[in-house]
Amino acid sequence: MPELPEVQTLCTGLRSAIAGKRVERVLLFRENLRYPFPEHLAASLEGKIIEDVQRRAKYILMPCGSHQIIAHLGMSGSFTIRHDALANRHKHDHMIWQMEDGIDVVYHDPRRFGFVLLTHRDQWHTHPMITSLGVEPLEDECSIVYMQQHMRNVTRPIKTWLMDAHIIVGIGNIYASETLFRARIHPNTPTYACINHAEMLRTCFRSVLNDALASGGSTLRNYKNALGTTGYFQHKFQVYGREGQACFTCNDTIQNITHAGRSTFFCPSCQAEPSS
Repeated sequence: MPELPEVQTLCTGLRSAIAGKRVERVLLFRENLRYPFPEHLAASLEGKIIEDVQRRAKYILMPCGSHQIIAHLGMSGSFTIRHDALANRHKHDHMIWQMEDGIDVVYHDPRRFGFVLLTHRDQWHTHPMITSLGVEPLEDECSIVYMQQHMRNVTRPIKTWLMDAHIIVGIGNIYASETLFRARIHPNTPTYACINHAEMLRTCFRSVLNDALASGGSTLRNYKNALGTTGYFQHKFQVYGREGQACFTCNDTIQNITHAGRSTFFCPSCQAEPSS
């Protein structure tokens, strides 16, 4: 699933391509993705200008006329810029926006877990999907004090805490594993036991996310940026997806355990399990 670096990279590319441009025509090729397309989506967007492309957590936000578009990529979604997309429509292209300058914005989603919603542009921040979100990990609001307040007395593993979007958004499974390796913290460590390491954890997840942003995100299966090219941070993974391979630091064997149904990769030597 695309996380913060992938969604931010996509937003940056879309903003460069379509911000300030008018939507001439909206074409839908099915009635729904994860949720039904808004009933009046075409009427709400056609003739209106996409004023900006922003990100909140993993949501893509586009103010357009009196509306705010809220989009999510799900597991396999992508927005890409193409030419003549209708004449050369691909399988799983579910929506095309034809823009005033002749380019097309195509939403492509093989698994259809993504969605596109509409809300009033002045009320998007009160949408139920937005109000429950935690702080942005790269912003000042993600302070050491904030982190420690949410770590105190929490017994669940630090790996699942890092992935909790109600506390901090956008870290996700890949970047949580990579963060804990950089911090030399075992993923099973109780969250409360890491409270004195909050500053180090923040430093590590920020460095991981910034490195991933600089690499255009990670492409494991479907992710592509707005120009249809893949990210390459996956070539820099230290632990994620490397079960059974040698640790680049100590040569021990990378292991894989499960947290909340998600694979967690770590080095048992560099990330020693805490004594009980």
